[in-house]
Parts: sequence; structure tokens; C-alpha cells
Amino acid sequence: MLKSPPPPLSASQLAAAETVRPRLADQQISYAGVFSQLTALNNRSALGMSKVPEPVQRIVQQLLGLQVSSDGDVTGETIQKAVQQSGVFRETQVKRLTQNLAKGGAQSLPPGGGAQAGQPLPQGLGDLKSLLIQLKGLLREMGVEPSAHKPLTQPPLPSTAGFPKGQRPALNTAAAADLDEPEMLSRLLKDTDSALARLRLTQMASRGMMADESVTSGASKPMDVVLELPITLGQENGVLQMQVGRDRDPNSSKGEGEGAWRLRFGLDLAATGAVEAAVSLRGGSTFVSLWLDRAETYASLAGQRETLEAAFADAGLDLQELRLLRGLPQKTRADYGPQVDRRS
Repeated sequence: MLKSPPPPLSASQLAAAETVRPRLADQQISYAGVFSQLTALNNRSALGMSKVPEPVQRIVQQLLGLQVSSDGDVTGETIQKAVQQSGVFRETQVKRLTQNLAKGGAQSLPPGGGAQAGQPLPQGLGDLKSLLIQLKGLLREMGVEPSAHKPLTQPPLPSTAGFPKGQRPALNTAAAADLDEPEMLSRLLKDTDSALARLRLTQMASRGMMADESVTSGASKPMDVVLELPITLGQENGVLQMQVGRDRDPNSSKGEGEGAWRLRFGLDLAATGAVEAAVSLRGGSTFVSLWLDRAETYASLAGQRETLEAAFADAGLDLQELRLLRGLPQKTRADYGPQVDRRS
């Protein structure tokens, strides 16, 4: 997905971004909210308590299937698939599918990439954005109106420059399931719209369309892409924010260069507290830094260092450095001084 930098933005694209960004920023919420609503509705359907039509139930199940489950084995292939289905690359995928259909003499995809209400998605387009668009259309067809409720808090706007931030998880509570169905669907529509606003902001950040105030936050140079993956752990619905980038050598004879790949992520779960990480792959070697806000999480991982190192070896990675740091990047030195467990 990160083969080369995107073309420069035109003045009209930047102007359009300036126009829509404030509205999207006001709407956006964490994906955790909508996935909590989806889980509650799916539980009602499983108990025979829901009257929503089958197409809605199907989309709900497809969306829940996009969550990365931390209760099972999470492999590189699991994360790769989740990244591809994150919705950030949707328009590129639509373009590629349209081109492939044209080459085969088939009819092009309908406007919107086949994500309209009631239309089955083409194979390869079961991503988060497409499914949310389809769910929104189906709920509208049912006559559902979005609720007026507003979240108490909103996550920071997505960025390719600042350190990724964990977002507070949403619990699967009985309270959501106890709502009458019209009210539940009204909240679901509102949260679906808000999640789409968040996703569009994430796409804009990846295209350099955000007025990024975090470039002075102490992070290294901007990454190429920022994306967010819905995850689930027990009764929690969380979000893993990832930033991916590559240091390209402009003097390389191979065009794109053989620079290092860089990955940063942020996560916040009840079981772990806030966790942030930076990973660099350089010349076949891997360098990892983990920032752990909670003291018990830091102590637990420090006690499992050998297991962590063995896991990297089992994955075929040449781990050159693993640093465990107490506190988050912007607070580590100020709050905890030199409390660092480092081994090269």
C-alpha cells in the first residue's frame, strides 16, 4: 500500500480540506463507540430480540468481523489483513477493482464503489469504510433518524507527525442492550456517521490535508500513513492507532530507495493502560521501543523480556534492541527520569 509518495496536493484540494475539516472534527468519535453499539445489536439479534432486517444483521456481523481479537493469536497476516480492510485505502481499492473489471470487459462499479444500501459489496471491498457507508444507508432506508446525543470526549485528531495516542475503550455493557430498539438504532446511526467522520479525517491526515499542530510535539519526521484498527479484548472494544512510513533515499538508484521502514502505534486498554511503541526495520535488523504508562504493565513486560525476545526470533526478526520505558514519550523524562530497561 506504500509503494511511493502520493502526488502533491492541488490548491483546490487543500481549499476543500479546509472547508470540510472543521465539520468532520466536530462530528468525529472513536471507533470504540460504534463497535460497542454493533455488539449490543448483534447480541439482541442472537437472542431473537431484534427486529432489524437481515441485510442490517449481515452488515453488523461483517463489521464485527473486522475487529482484531486480542483474545486469540494475532499474527503478521492478521495485522496485514486488518490494515487492508481499515478503510483508509478504500478509494484506491475501488479504482483498482474498476480497472480490473474494465480489463475483463465487465461493467464498472456503481458510484460509491457498490457500497449503497442493499447492494452486495464486490469481493475485495469488505473494508470498514464501505461497510459503514452501507450500514448508514440501510438504517436511513428503515426511517431511522440519528440521535442528538454527543460524546463526552473526543480523541485527538489523527496525525502522521505526532506520536499515536491510545483511545479509551468502550465496554460491552448491559445498559446498551437494555435500550429500546428504535433508540438503539438511532444511536447506532449517529455513531456510524461519527465513525465515518473519523475515518475521513484519517484519510485526510494520510494525504497531508490536516493542519498538523503536532509537528512540534517532539515526534520524528512525519510518517506516510496513519490508520486505526478496531480491536476487541474480552468485553472491551478498543482502537489501535498505527503510523507507517519509510525513509527513502533520494540518491538510490532503485527509485524508491532501500530506506528503513518505521512503525509507531498507540493503544489504551483497561488491562494494560496506555501503551505506545516505535519499531524500525533497518537493513534486516529490528529496533523496538515500548512506552508503558502503567507501572504494573512496565514491571510485567520487564519480567517477560526473554519471552518477548524469543517471540521476535520465532518470527524471523533480527532484534537488535528492545527498550522498555516507563511513561509515555512526552512524559517519560519529566515524570520518571531515567527508568529505562534497555538491552542491545
